[in-house]
Amino acid sequence: MSQTVERVSELSSDGENISETDGKENTMEGDNKTQKKFLLTFLPSILQTKANLMIALMMLCIIVVAIIMVVKSLYEVPPTQLVVDHSNLTPAQYQSLNTAMQGQEVGNFFTTQLPELRDAVMQLPWVNEVSIQRDWHKGIVVSALPRQPIAKFGTERLIDASGQVYVPADSQMLKQPEFVNLQGDSEQSPLIMQMMQQVNTWFAPAGLEVQDVILSPRMTWLIRFNNGLRVIVDNENTYQKLFNASQILLNQLAEKQDEIQTLDLRYKNGFAISWKSDMPASSSGFGIREDILDEQDTYVDDANLADDIDATSITNIPD
Repeated sequence: MSQTVERVSELSSDGENISETDGKENTMEGDNKTQKKFLLTFLPSILQTKANLMIALMMLCIIVVAIIMVVKSLYEVPPTQLVVDHSNLTPAQYQSLNTAMQGQEVGNFFTTQLPELRDAVMQLPWVNEVSIQRDWHKGIVVSALPRQPIAKFGTERLIDASGQVYVPADSQMLKQPEFVNLQGDSEQSPLIMQMMQQVNTWFAPAGLEVQDVILSPRMTWLIRFNNGLRVIVDNENTYQKLFNASQILLNQLAEKQDEIQTLDLRYKNGFAISWKSDMPASSSGFGIREDILDEQDTYVDDANLADDIDATSITNIPD
């Protein structure tokens, strides 16, 4: 009996052991299935990500190499052609600009420094504006716009509308007969040009046109007109005196205008008239101031003409 009980106990123990073993095996099988499922699910994504990273790295390497090759090729390109545009230029101006450009260092199409070329062109005194562009077909194209002179300044220079004094590229431009002759300190060039323009405006109704304007170091003005008349004026009430003179020539002295050689306005209350050699001084009808005037000079007292000049008609007198 006891043996039977022991046998049953052994069988029970064996059964429990078998059950535990089966449970562990089932758990392991479940874990294995989970791992397999995880690998089957995420492994392709991981592999694809790694592949993408490798591709991206390769592409980056290719791009870097390409950039290096492009940069290297830019510096290995032969020097580009420098073309000077002859539009709006005289032959002498074109030659001057072309000579200036030949002395410049020019790289290739991409590396040429355009600002440096522009600075070199602007060193030419006759150049007013410059344009430098890259052109695929021509190369580096340089275009310049010359200054437009309105008068001569001295014997070797011209002056433009802005009052800029410069040496022209073409010396033949100094021989233009229509140019007014201006003289004085170049620093005073805007003032001299302004005087020329203002005097022309005031004296034009009297049929007079400025030929020469000279400003002395003492700020004395000498103005010569197309009929030979000369006007001298100091720097005291200069514009007022000139305007008054223009009105007198237009009115009181209109008939004697061609007989006058010089109007001297350097007096406080009047002016002096110097007549041409064939015109006797006594015929003027004005009193002679022998103490301050040379022979054949007539002094005119402004007080005698004050009633004839309408002060309200004075306009556009610069400060």
